[in-house]
Amino acid sequence: MKFLQSKKLLAYLIAELTWKGLLGIALWRDPSEGAFPRWTLITMVVVTGFLEVGYILGQAYVDQFVHATRLRLNVKNEKGDD
Repeated sequence: MKFLQSKKLLAYLIAELTWKGLLGIALWRDPSEGAFPRWTLITMVVVTGFLEVGYILGQAYVDQFVHATRLRLNVKNEKGDD
């Protein structure tokens, strides 16, 4: 399980499981009877949405940066080998 060695991915998975667990508990306790305020549920959904988008965009940026760096290093290596 090499992919679990990534600290970012592990933190993301923990965050995902935590908010889904909290949301499940809140829905199980039935917010319509006042056990859990609806604004808390809305806040949890909005915040986790921003976190997910931020994580995905961050990973895409890192992947693009690594790809561009590899291309640049390959070009330099090819020029140096001639």
